[in-house]
Amino acid sequence: MGRRLDYVFTPKDIRSYVDITYKQLEYWDKTNLINPSIGTDLKVRLYSLVDIVFIHAIKTLRATGNKKYSVQALRDLIPKLRAKFDENEDDIFKVTFLFHPKFSFMFTGKIITPEEYKDFTIIDPYDFIKDVTKKIKR
Repeated sequence: MGRRLDYVFTPKDIRSYVDITYKQLEYWDKTNLINPSIGTDLKVRLYSLVDIVFIHAIKTLRATGNKKYSVQALRDLIPKLRAKFDENEDDIFKVTFLFHPKFSFMFTGKIITPEEYKDFTIIDPYDFIKDVTKKIKR
């Protein structure tokens, strides 16, 4: 199926939906933490659904209290995870990410974690995109 172009996000959209500053987004782009996958040859940076999910993931992981997810660790991890969705971006709706400072997992379906897994950060792309599309339709 490939890249979905029914939703294309500008930096302004990203700032609105992910609650991130333009400077932060620009810095992540310049340092290759996360780059727009659409429109990189144009003067305007355009982001895909997969891009916005990973921008949300980076912001969420960096926002955890003690910054246990270093930028370098995320710079190594994010491209590996993004590559899983190059063939079919719709697959991002079928997984849930479970992050820990030492490793990460992708699962299909929902994850219910007992109290002993409180060190994990769970990111559900489906729920996040559902919230974004509600905001778009307003």
